[in-house]
Amino acid sequence: MIKRKLYSELIHHLEHKEMSIIVGPRQAGKTTLMELLKTHLVKRGERTLFLNLDIEWDRPHFESQAALIRKIQLELGQRRGYVFIDEIQRKENAGLFLKGLFDLQLL
Repeated sequence: MIKRKLYSELIHHLEHKEMSIIVGPRQAGKTTLMELLKTHLVKRGERTLFLNLDIEWDRPHFESQAALIRKIQLELGQRRGYVFIDEIQRKENAGLFLKGLFDLQLL
């Protein structure tokens, strides 16, 4: 596997309380990059949650911001954790949905 510059930049960015969005063409390695970041965090003892809108049982968690917050709190509790969302473009108005979550400052 080719270690990309973006991976190192994202590792450093993990310490910031911000959302990172990885965009690119199909089959460019976006999911692989997220999985590498998740593995890195798990090795450090961090809590993670990986959701994928291509997976049927993950979709109900995106019906509302409240539903997603409930899922995150169920999986991560009140402690710090990292949430990865694959195929977010499947969610209508994904940008507004995520911005609203960030604006709530609950995550």
